[in-house]
Amino acid sequence: MKQRAAKLALVRFRTAVSGATALLLVIVFAGCSSNSTIGEVTGKVTYHGQPLKGAKLEFTPAGDGRMSVGYTDDQGKYTLQYTLQQTGAKVGKHRVNIRIYSETGVPPVHIPAEYSNMEFDVMPGSNEFDIDIK
Repeated sequence: MKQRAAKLALVRFRTAVSGATALLLVIVFAGCSSNSTIGEVTGKVTYHGQPLKGAKLEFTPAGDGRMSVGYTDDQGKYTLQYTLQQTGAKVGKHRVNIRIYSETGVPPVHIPAEYSNMEFDVMPGSNEFDIDIK
């Protein structure tokens, strides 16, 4: 009789631990997906319709938060980086600057002033911001 009671208690304990673990995992994963404060940001920068290589895009949040940075590749495409391990930008309004650097210190193209303080609104999920500099 005592052995049967001990086995029943062990089964109940394992069931309780398994249920608590499952509940904890559901809470953790639900919190991660429903309260996303980072939106993925990609896009393409062109200069008079041609891809602009080597441009640095700086997305600075209007409120508190870290700046996100991206660099254009040979096709003018960029992906913002929030941290070394995370892509994207903080959700909300951002002031956006485009800078161009070259090895000689002389920018290869002139960026008009209106492209130095653009504003974009980053939403949760995927965002694509294409910029054509004229």
